[in-house]
Amino acid sequence: MGIGLTGRLVMQIAAAVCVAATLTLGLPANSAAGDTVDTTAPSPFDIVADAGDYQTGYSIASPWTSVSVSWYLTTDDTSEVVYEMAVDGVAQRIVEPIDASPTLSKRIDVPNGEHVIQITALDDAGNRQPANQTVDVVVDKVSPVFTSYPLLLLHTGQVTMDAIPVRFTWTASDRGTGLAQIRVGYGDTCCFWLSPTSTKHDFTVASGSLRNWRVWVEDGVGRFARAARQVVIEPVAQKHITRVGNWPTREVEGAINDDERVSSTQGDRLVVKVTGRSVAWVTSKGPQRGVADVYVDQRKVATVDLFAEALSPSRSVWTSKLGRASAHRITIVNRSPKSRSAVGLDTILLQA
Repeated sequence: MGIGLTGRLVMQIAAAVCVAATLTLGLPANSAAGDTVDTTAPSPFDIVADAGDYQTGYSIASPWTSVSVSWYLTTDDTSEVVYEMAVDGVAQRIVEPIDASPTLSKRIDVPNGEHVIQITALDDAGNRQPANQTVDVVVDKVSPVFTSYPLLLLHTGQVTMDAIPVRFTWTASDRGTGLAQIRVGYGDTCCFWLSPTSTKHDFTVASGSLRNWRVWVEDGVGRFARAARQVVIEPVAQKHITRVGNWPTREVEGAINDDERVSSTQGDRLVVKVTGRSVAWVTSKGPQRGVADVYVDQRKVATVDLFAEALSPSRSVWTSKLGRASAHRITIVNRSPKSRSAVGLDTILLQA
């Protein structure tokens, strides 16, 4: 039997009322009356600022790809909260709290290099609340390197047989966290801690001391490079030094042996053959001291002016690195003016 006009009107009116009610409530077509949609994100929260090994605040420097991040737990009005850990915006893992602790710590793998870790809280409806901070990470798996050969050689300065001046030189770099500390010494806890920008260090060693001195260059995650250099220094015996001209012995208070061989005539010279790493000429400086040319293997390498306002004995006034493959001939020639004609020889020091 067909439905009459009156029946069809009643059905249309009922359907319209149902659609209107749905639109008025703002519910999806399949939602039951009284249901609500969760659009509220979890409460804001913070990452824990740490100051542990290689970490300061919200920055981590790590020698490993696995790093630990801690954060304070947060809450949501309607559901439990889980946490997404992301590296450079790419989600890596979801973490669910398992106890009532106010903080949560988890490890996450990050590649070598510089990266950013973000922690985000999520509720059951998918609402997201990023932490108020991110964590900057540098993973450094590469040790520092020396960019120039470290050298430990005789150096100029005041000399005693218990304190002979030497200089350690080097250059180094690190392409991860950069250099953080440099140390010069001969043991695990000795001796000099230097700034990461240092490329040299002057100190003294005793005559005859037999030690391997080392320079350590360390990066921001504790990786290091080390170079060892031996330093053995002895005076050359006077009998091995040839004196051409007049070089009488004079008492000089403060000289190593309280005397020097002193020339006062232009052209007088000293000649010595040595084999070693480096050599130093030790003499006095003073108001009456003059000028000398220094030759290595018949090649002039320096002109040394010995003038000083006051007498200053036992000074290393010239040094030179030597090639150890063969002996070298060192010649010191008096070139002084008559007004201050004295050129002296206290000793020649040789680094074996």
